[in-house]
Amino acid sequence: MTNYAPPQWVEAHEVTGPKRGTKMTRWGVFLGIVSMVAGLLIVIPILALVFCIVGLCRGTDIPGRAVVGIVCAWSGLTFWGGFIAICIWSMHVNLA
Repeated sequence: MTNYAPPQWVEAHEVTGPKRGTKMTRWGVFLGIVSMVAGLLIVIPILALVFCIVGLCRGTDIPGRAVVGIVCAWSGLTFWGGFIAICIWSMHVNLA
C-alpha cells in the first residue's frame, strides 16, 4: 500500500474575449466589400487581402469572416482589373 494522495483535478478556466486577429478580419471584410464598389483605387482590395490573411493567420473566432473578405477583395480586384484592361484595350483598338 502506498501513501500517495489521489490526484486532484482542477478544471481549466475557459479563455474569454476575442482572439487575436478579430479586428483585422473585421476591417478586411469591410475593405473587401468596399473594394467591390470602389476597387478602382487599387490600394483598397490589396489592403483587404492583407488584413484578412494576417487576421486568419493570427487566429480568429470567426474564420469565415476572413474568407468572405478574401473572396470579396479578389472579386473586386478581378473585376476592376478586367475593367481597366478592357478600357486600355478599347483605347488601343480605337487609336489603330
